[in-house]
Amino acid sequence: MKVLSLILGIGISLGGQAAAQAQPKPSAKVPIKDSFKMGRTIAVLSGATGYMRTDDGKWASSPNRIPYKNPDYNNPYYFKYPTGEENISEININEIEVLGEPYYLLTVHGIKGAWRDEKTMEDFYTFKACDYYVFHKPYLSRLSPDTLKAGKPYVANLRLLYSGTFRYNSYAQYLDKLDKRVRWNIVWDHPRDSSMNGFFTFTVDPVASRGGTVIHFNQLLSYAPAGEEPEGTGMYIFQEKYYSIPLEKWKKFISAK
Repeated sequence: MKVLSLILGIGISLGGQAAAQAQPKPSAKVPIKDSFKMGRTIAVLSGATGYMRTDDGKWASSPNRIPYKNPDYNNPYYFKYPTGEENISEININEIEVLGEPYYLLTVHGIKGAWRDEKTMEDFYTFKACDYYVFHKPYLSRLSPDTLKAGKPYVANLRLLYSGTFRYNSYAQYLDKLDKRVRWNIVWDHPRDSSMNGFFTFTVDPVASRGGTVIHFNQLLSYAPAGEEPEGTGMYIFQEKYYSIPLEKWKKFISAK
């Protein structure tokens, strides 16, 4: 059966909506207000540079964002410039508890945008946003392959329990909204059709450069039938776009425990 994939847009798309598997059912023994607990941050990834092969055949780059394919849109005065094709300011992994069971939470922070008037497509504005992914604890080890060296690409599929997206203005508001959203998932996302599973997928390509090995990566929200796993973006995507991060930063991120 063909695997379905949905590119995760950390740009102007408001995607990243929930994909869920069989969740623990809320119990009268666990009050909903205590059903989600945030734990320590075990990994942080920031400082990525985005690259895009534009329509004129040239590579464009930008800190924290993948530029647009149309080179005309890569002018800093373009009103959608801040979002780029997609963008990432930071990726975090936290320990959490859902209904008393341990999981991990991966959050992707960035900038998104929307029209204040959708009908006339006028008055575009941007805001801070978070895409969140609650994934099963054993899958964390998939981020760290047996061999990490140039010429050895790999795919890391993290099977999801819940996922979603929201905007926020401050760290306090981020924590409050995250708590409410996950508790909303616990109440309303059970039961779900378990014939399809959701995954957050990293496709990773270690590349040799003059300064040493660097990591190129892409990410997406994927779906696959029960018992199967998505194939990631495919290596062809690196001919079009990717994020780049120094090897040591990536090593520190994937060594989270």
